[in-house]
Amino acid sequence: MQVDYERQGKNHQRQLNLQKFSKWIVDLRNPKERETALIELARHREDDPDLAILLWHSLFSVQILIQEIMSVYEYISPPTLTASQSNRACNALALLQCIASHSATRGLLIECKIPIFLYPFLRIQENFIDQSQDSQPFEFLRLTSLGVIGALVKPDDDVLVTRFLLDTEYMPMGLSIIENGNDLTKIVSTFILLRILTHKDGLEYCCQTYERFSHVAFILGKVVSTLSSDIEQNRTDPKQQIKLLNKIIRCYARLCDNTRARKALRECLPINLKNDFFRNILQEQTDGGITESLLNKLRNLVKQED
Repeated sequence: MQVDYERQGKNHQRQLNLQKFSKWIVDLRNPKERETALIELARHREDDPDLAILLWHSLFSVQILIQEIMSVYEYISPPTLTASQSNRACNALALLQCIASHSATRGLLIECKIPIFLYPFLRIQENFIDQSQDSQPFEFLRLTSLGVIGALVKPDDDVLVTRFLLDTEYMPMGLSIIENGNDLTKIVSTFILLRILTHKDGLEYCCQTYERFSHVAFILGKVVSTLSSDIEQNRTDPKQQIKLLNKIIRCYARLCDNTRARKALRECLPINLKNDFFRNILQEQTDGGITESLLNKLRNLVKQED
């Protein structure tokens, strides 16, 4: 009996969620109600695992999300984007991330090439924004856009996503963010690079020519150098530093699966990954043990004879 009551309770809650989501989705079509609907849908997007399916198959919903995203393009150059405009676009991006996270809609999103609409936000650079301009609205846009890409690459077996990102020239933008972004965007974009490298096509792409490999290795090395400087001067959060370092090491380790890349890394692996520079910070943090173990494995990989 108790199981029946629990099932009835879940079904009742599901019906309530469906009613409220259906109302907000209908409200998207009304320009006067759209902003509120975007806020509510984004805020409650985790309340129902099938919201992505509702959004994708409801009339005009995806088109409206794209329209909301495109509406802020004109405020990127010259940079005049306000916090309110950024928040509204970020709510639309959060719903696209919901669609990107669902197994039933992820492929459809790629098939329609919708992630390309996010690329203008990924091209935003700090030096592009005037010093007097508040950069936070732009950073939120870029971080939320990376969240959509991160949701796409998260599954282990989705090669189509990797091929799509390579074919649509995501890599130069992603590497630029790893090099120039803030802490959070660096972490997310390095995670995306790692997921791309995980697939055979991604590894082959990055190691296809020496110029391409050296560019990836240069960016990773520059991040290690910046991390080293931040640690020496006690800048940024140590937990964030370890998260980024963990992903950088994993990227290097994956590159070692390519014979030519492994040979090159014997020479160009950053010195602070070869010595004990990071030992103290890794031992001070509770989650540093895993990263230290990964670092030791990387050193062994680089030393391997062919």
